[in-house]
Amino acid sequence: MEIITIYFVSSLMGILFGIFTGIIPGIHVNTIVPILIGVSASSIFSGIDIYAYIFFLVSLAISHTFFDY
Repeated sequence: MEIITIYFVSSLMGILFGIFTGIIPGIHVNTIVPILIGVSASSIFSGIDIYAYIFFLVSLAISHTFFDY
């Protein structure tokens, strides 16, 4: 049950970041991805599931597409 909650929260955060990147001009998914890669490279060794990052990235890209101004 805990893993489903983590995936849900990461998807929800991806949607919120996608709304942010879609509404604000000059901020794009491509500016968030390098930050995410740097954070995920250091946190994989601490036990955070890589699928949480995948859920975040996919929901970020999809919501950015819908809210792109």
